[in-house]
Amino acid sequence: MQDLQPTLVPRHSKSNIFIHKNFPDCSHVFVRQDCVRWPFQQPYDGAFKVISRKNKFFNFLINGKKNVISVDRLNPAFMELEDPVPAQEKPARIGSPDSPRNSSVQTKTSTRYGRRVRFRLPNSSK
Repeated sequence: MQDLQPTLVPRHSKSNIFIHKNFPDCSHVFVRQDCVRWPFQQPYDGAFKVISRKNKFFNFLINGKKNVISVDRLNPAFMELEDPVPAQEKPARIGSPDSPRNSSVQTKTSTRYGRRVRFRLPNSSK
């Protein structure tokens, strides 16, 4: 009886997590909220600016306070460029004087489901 020893069992809590390949270089992160959420409540808060990072923990500011959170609860945030490239402006469309608009020309009107709509004038015949 004295020679009995407990057997080794696998640990179920050790699981590998997915870490994005750009995670070590990201400047901002999202933080997962581990709590019961209301319907349509976002699972992640953020994007928070990273101050420093270690192998397993990141330091960043949330509401002016320094927080240390494990990599398991973080997701990289991909931010747009701060100075977006201005889009090319379309030239202003100017109507030519030789093609005046005729009020007698009827425009084809349809609903968003594709059905044709015809408006009858009070003086027109069937």
